[in-house]
Amino acid sequence: MRVCFCSFIVLFSAENCKTFAEAIYEKSWVYKHIVGFVDGTMQKICCSQEKADQKIIYNGWKHIHCLKYQAIVTPDDITNSLLGPFTGFTHNVRMFDESRTLDCLILHLSTLTPERNSGLHYVIYGDQAYQKLLYVYRPFTVYEIKDHPSLKEVNRKMSQTRVQVEMEFGKVSQYFKYCKYH
Repeated sequence: MRVCFCSFIVLFSAENCKTFAEAIYEKSWVYKHIVGFVDGTMQKICCSQEKADQKIIYNGWKHIHCLKYQAIVTPDDITNSLLGPFTGFTHNVRMFDESRTLDCLILHLSTLTPERNSGLHYVIYGDQAYQKLLYVYRPFTVYEIKDHPSLKEVNRKMSQTRVQVEMEFGKVSQYFKYCKYH
């Protein structure tokens, strides 16, 4: 089985970054410089006849055969980056690394700042699967919350805001049902 890799990255403009960051802040009241949300999704496919192919596309976590995709979604309900397909067993962090998403973010977002001389830069927000990096934020760990209980509220607010990326995946699945193989 051969899986091709497609990449479509739309770079954010300074004006859009400002608008996105303001919209996310108005909903969460947490961070003033998050411009989008990154996440992975699985699309169930039929099982291959080839035994080797079955192992490649099988996802042990969900116990299905699937292809995986990674997207960066912004508050205007646009998928600014859609990467994939990846094999079913590929972890979100591996998709992120193999697609060199961080390199693209650094190249582009490092040239944009939310406020002059603030020391801040625009970032994206992911779930616990992603590493906390300079341009990628994620929820605080249990250990961080233990030391600073107020961080639990930050996680709750960002979780409610971040649900947007899940809704976007739902829309894509709804509009492209013919892409699914049952």
